[in-house]
Amino acid sequence: MSSEELAELKVDNTPLPYSIKISAQDIYNVVRRKAKHETILAPEIGESVKLWMERLWGTRWSTLYELTPGEEGRGGYTLAFVSPWQKKLIGEYADTVCLDSTHNTCKGMDKEKVFLNTVLT
Repeated sequence: MSSEELAELKVDNTPLPYSIKISAQDIYNVVRRKAKHETILAPEIGESVKLWMERLWGTRWSTLYELTPGEEGRGGYTLAFVSPWQKKLIGEYADTVCLDSTHNTCKGMDKEKVFLNTVLT
């Protein structure tokens, strides 16, 4: 708004009706709904993950999606991805490579354990 338009505004101390007030919970719900809509690409989690890997691969990321041996009955899989700039840095500084494994950071859709492994160089 211009300064002239701002000057025309009248201050009214009348409280807003409760029905049109926006709460922090309202904002949280909208942000979460938007994030869910943009990140879940298919109703079934395995299919959604495969679609994400295809999307990343299409933008030159290195990706890996394989069923975990011994976990076929439970739908276990191994997932890895690295961006082009990360891959370049790994090539430059990979004289020492460390693997950090963080267990039970979250649970899957069926309450299964999820293991997060991070490669550090």
